[in-house]
Amino acid sequence: DQVLAQCSRAQAAGGGEKMDETRFQAAKEVLTNEARQLVTASKLLVKSATDSATRQELPDNLASCLQLLHSLAELAANMTVHTTAPLQTRNLVLKVRDVACVFRETLASILDLDVQEGILLQRAEGLASVLATLLRSLRVFSP
Repeated sequence: DQVLAQCSRAQAAGGGEKMDETRFQAAKEVLTNEARQLVTASKLLVKSATDSATRQELPDNLASCLQLLHSLAELAANMTVHTTAPLQTRNLVLKVRDVACVFRETLASILDLDVQEGILLQRAEGLASVLATLLRSLRVFSP
């Protein structure tokens, strides 16, 4: 929500605090790569939660996902500082927030020992969907 407020301020000012297209594009590229890595990491997390053969990998897979989520949030904030297109950047920030929210729901299903595997898989599909939406938005974004 702080990053969204930052986007709103940038929109009112006509751009980020330190508008710099080169830095913005660099942050966007890294954000795209991190989002792709989160797709893979979240698949491994769900697999380790549903497959007893890989269950011992669950803590490492969770740590990897959390690190990538943290990175996505920081990169979104960096994009906001350097943006020349605050409204479009705000939409990307909202998509990053959607990823975090759906990840939290997926994680709650993983940690709930009573949850049915079908529900966990539905949550995982939802996470895959918001990640795909974020990646699609990043691909077509052009300030």
